[in-house]
Amino acid sequence: MTHVVEINSWDELLPFVPDWDSLLQQTPGASFYQSLDWLGCFWRHFRDGVTLRVLIVRDGDTTTGILPLIVVRERTRLGWFHLLTYPLRDWATFYGPIGPRPEATLTAGLRHVCATPRHWDVLDLRCTDQRADQNGTPNAMRNNGLPVSESLWKVTDLVEFQGSWDEYLASRTQKFRENLRRSHHRALRLGDVVYERHRPRGAAAGDGDPNWALYDECVELSRRTWQGACPYATSLSHPEVRDFFRDSHAAATARGAADINVLRINGRAVAFAYNYVFAGATIGVRTGYDPEFAAVSPGSLLFSFLVRDGFARQDKSLDLGTDRYDFKRHWCTHRVPVLRYAHYRINSPRTQLLRWKRRLFPRMAETRLDRCKVEQSSPASADN
Repeated sequence: MTHVVEINSWDELLPFVPDWDSLLQQTPGASFYQSLDWLGCFWRHFRDGVTLRVLIVRDGDTTTGILPLIVVRERTRLGWFHLLTYPLRDWATFYGPIGPRPEATLTAGLRHVCATPRHWDVLDLRCTDQRADQNGTPNAMRNNGLPVSESLWKVTDLVEFQGSWDEYLASRTQKFRENLRRSHHRALRLGDVVYERHRPRGAAAGDGDPNWALYDECVELSRRTWQGACPYATSLSHPEVRDFFRDSHAAATARGAADINVLRINGRAVAFAYNYVFAGATIGVRTGYDPEFAAVSPGSLLFSFLVRDGFARQDKSLDLGTDRYDFKRHWCTHRVPVLRYAHYRINSPRTQLLRWKRRLFPRMAETRLDRCKVEQSSPASADN
């Protein structure tokens, strides 16, 4: 018989490590961010003011799914609200239940949520991947009597590694290809150009070297970028998140999920791209380049090596993230909507006011979603 065990402390989660690891391998569209390793890093560094609510769905003595949730306060223009949401806090693009049957896990987990005291204002299941979800989230909410509001949360840009590098490059504009060639030639005039990629297979495979020297070069490059001087940035070098990123890198390396890319000119690191990778799907975490070498477009040059190597490795995809940087349109093959499914407490007038505000003033979400759907139908359109 299916029942749910609620976990509210980190120590209580430890006995479920084998179940979590096993189910993660069976999760559609899973990423390193859904691992218990990453959640542990998040919890160690950002648990202040956060309540842990991990729901373990079991059939007898067997764990069939895991629904990681947290309760956190978030500020809106209408004031502060308590959200019951995924433990992601916008660190990545997508999140969802752990296990091969996400909708069944959500249905059982939300049934438990409905049967327990509601110390939250909004059930906010943002960062939902429509492709992997297959309407499982809204179905699970409605099946538990939770009226659901659907909206566009963000849009992410993907490079999908279908076909060959030559075919991909041919799908880009002629101007883009010419710019890449010029960038490469300018760099070669400065000296030796070397692309270095460190993607260890993980401790279980006997390949768990984090290569701290290479990682620290990325941190130093990050410090020299414009993000390094921005007080609100979350770069690898920023004092408020530097230790978190370092902790996460150690965990990612042990799991075989770390991916460091560095471009060198005459031995000097001039650009980096730090990523996580899981089952061939790569997620961009942070990038940067040395402003002294801006004339050779080191970031674009690095991406040309990175994407070409992705085709050679037969990776599945590269998620460039949801930040609105213009350079991404030259590389992406698809724009993908990131959805938010929310339920607002019915007996709270202030919470209902928030729902109506978001419904009446969606900040052009519908227009952006329609545009995103059009662009997905034509992979080359992002390059025109």
